Amino acid sequence: MNISEIFSKAADYTKAIFSRLGDLIILLVVSLIPIVNLIAIGYYGRIIRDRSDSQAPPRLNGFWELFVDGLKVLVAGLIWTIPVIIISLITFVPIFSIMRWEHMMAYMTQPTALLKFASFVLLLLMLVVAFGVFIIASVGIVHMFKTNSFRKAFAVGELINIIGKIGLFRYLLWIIVAAVLGMVVGGFNMIPIIGWVISDLLGIILLIFLARSIGL
Repeated sequence: MNISEIFSKAADYTKAIFSRLGDLIILLVVSLIPIVNLIAIGYYGRIIRDRSDSQAPPRLNGFWELFVDGLKVLVAGLIWTIPVIIISLITFVPIFSIMRWEHMMAYMTQPTALLKFASFVLLLLMLVVAFGVFIIASVGIVHMFKTNSFRKAFAVGELINIIGKIGLFRYLLWIIVAAVLGMVVGGFNMIPIIGWVISDLLGIILLIFLARSIGL
């Protein structure tokens, strides 16, 4: 299945939620409440886990189960941030040291330029590694729901094989589409008074679409 077919099937799947406006309203309400919004996150996980031949999002029930699934996503996400934090520290300590040297040798043009270049390279390296971790972590959370196993979120070897099998380009394209649609939805926040309601409601619909598309 190519990426356009995936998005098309995900769009048809997402449309079905409009026949259950009650579920949509409940999702909107729980999404606005801290901690309780883990229920909504768990629901998106249920969509990821849903059968590939399903034509509509699953019913919004079993709230405790959804809460636990949402909590798993939160914990997995926090664990995946640890390597990013470590990489950031490893990167920023040299950058901070370089900045101190730059200040001390401000009168020396060439060394200052070299130090700035070294800082830029280190920062770029950190961003590339952090983005790579983000991709693997995202695939890990999907794999966790597909296998119904929390530890599979960290099975790095399996996750890299999955990315290799499906194709890194498709994941990058999915991220770009998600980012663009997210910016469009976020733009509705600029509408006075009711903008945040429209944005949040469209955000839920978008997350259903994204969960289904990445789950396929």
